[in-house]
Amino acid sequence: MWKKKQKLKVTSQKPFKLRTEQRGKMKEEQLMKKVKEILTEEEKMRIPIAQGLPWTIDEPECLIKPPVKESTKPIDVKLHSDVRAIDRAEFDQQVAEKLSLIEQQKMEMERQQKLAEEEEIRRLRKELIPKAQPMPYFDRPFIPRRSMKHPTIPKEPKFHIPHHKKIKCLSLNEMRSYSSYFN
Repeated sequence: MWKKKQKLKVTSQKPFKLRTEQRGKMKEEQLMKKVKEILTEEEKMRIPIAQGLPWTIDEPECLIKPPVKESTKPIDVKLHSDVRAIDRAEFDQQVAEKLSLIEQQKMEMERQQKLAEEEEIRRLRKELIPKAQPMPYFDRPFIPRRSMKHPTIPKEPKFHIPHHKKIKCLSLNEMRSYSSYFN
């Protein structure tokens, strides 16, 4: 028994229903709602609403003006650089005085030295002037005299070496005993 062939239906085209598209539509709707709400709030904010005084205050509060201060008098400003410049000028003056004093002392010493040198030259020139020497007396010839000092007594040189400084020469027997002592 053969079954009758079922008739196959022709496929009809249907659009896709993807979840991402559904979520995209929902998000778009939510965004549109938010934009509308923001626009309505901005329109409300543009309309000025006068706010009255709070119920706790009957009369507006008048603030008391602070007293006017006297104008300040400027004082002389002393900069550290100015004070330092004055001190530096005094110091420079002291240094200049010292240097001039040292220079004067040096010049005085040079003058004294020059005078002393000139005096020495004059004295040497006076000494260099030849003077007549007396002639020796040839009628009395020179006779040498015997010295009154005692003649020198010669001492014999010490060629011997003291006993404690002598280098000892060891005999063959002594060397053996010496080496056996250390071995």
